[in-house]
Amino acid sequence: MSRRARTQTSIFSLALVFLAIPLWLAWRSGSTGNTSSNASVSTVSTVKGDSGFTVPEDFQPTLIRASLDPRALAASGIVANGVTPLLQAAADQMNANPTALPQADTAFAAARVQSDHLLRVIQSGLASQEDVASYQTAVANLAAATSQRQTALDATFTAATANISAEARTTLTRIRANRAQDWSRDYPTEFLVIARQEAEWVSLRDCLANEHIAVKHPDLLSETAQASLATWRADPAVLAAKTALDQNLAAVTDAWNTATGGR
Repeated sequence: MSRRARTQTSIFSLALVFLAIPLWLAWRSGSTGNTSSNASVSTVSTVKGDSGFTVPEDFQPTLIRASLDPRALAASGIVANGVTPLLQAAADQMNANPTALPQADTAFAAARVQSDHLLRVIQSGLASQEDVASYQTAVANLAAATSQRQTALDATFTAATANISAEARTTLTRIRANRAQDWSRDYPTEFLVIARQEAEWVSLRDCLANEHIAVKHPDLLSETAQASLATWRADPAVLAAKTALDQNLAAVTDAWNTATGGR
């Protein structure tokens, strides 16, 4: 290649470099801008689903703990279009007091660990007088932490139910009170809408157990148990709750999941 041709080629290559540099810088700037924009969008998003309100952290678990879950709502007569206003009131209360329940849970967990530890020491027979005294303090701390946690959940429940009918609020309150008992998981929700004496709860549990067993072993079905269940199921409050669950639970669950950001 001649000297003149080499010179022309070098000049042309250099021109391409100078042209490429601003183009590359422009592309890089645009790419960085898009990345920053995407990052901004992802960090700003605090509203989940189609609720239209800011969903607090741990919203679903807190609602369940406060007996504001779909089954309780449906059994109390809440219909699908009443779910979002109720949950928005709960969310507003939680967002206004974001540390109330987490701090109460932390205090409860610490108090429970300390109380259980000292109780084991005492039961082992190796406790000192100081351990016994400390245990009394630990029990008092656990009671205070339990009350603090209940107060936080009560505040969410009260805010959520402030604008529903008195009848629905009473039913929800009753379900919540019954669920607070250790045995409540043995009963369908509709049976939790009324108060019962302990003996009646025991009898109801046994009758339901017999009915469940008889599905696989029909010969074990008790006519007495079936008669008792028929009486309890005919109670107006129980019947209303069961009817509401059958008719509205699916729609209430969908509305609850949408409002809380779940699916």
